Amino acid sequence: MFYEFKFYVELGGLASYGPDISAYFRRGADYVDKILKGEKPGDIPVELPTAAPLALASPLPEIAISIPR
Repeated sequence: MFYEFKFYVELGGLASYGPDISAYFRRGADYVDKILKGEKPGDIPVELPTAAPLALASPLPEIAISIPR
C-alpha cells in the first residue's frame, strides 16, 4: 500500500510520500516557543512543510501487477 507518512512503511507498508510528521511537531514547538516569548499568535505566519520525502520498504517485496488493456 501507498501511505502519507513514513511510519506506515516502518510498520510494513510498501511506500509513502508525504511530509515528515516529526517536522509538524518540531514546527508546533517553535510556535509555542514564540508565543511564550510574548509574540501574538495572530502575528506568527503559518508555515507549511516544504519537503515530501519518498520512503520505500526495504527490501521491496515482489508484486505481480497486471494492467488490463
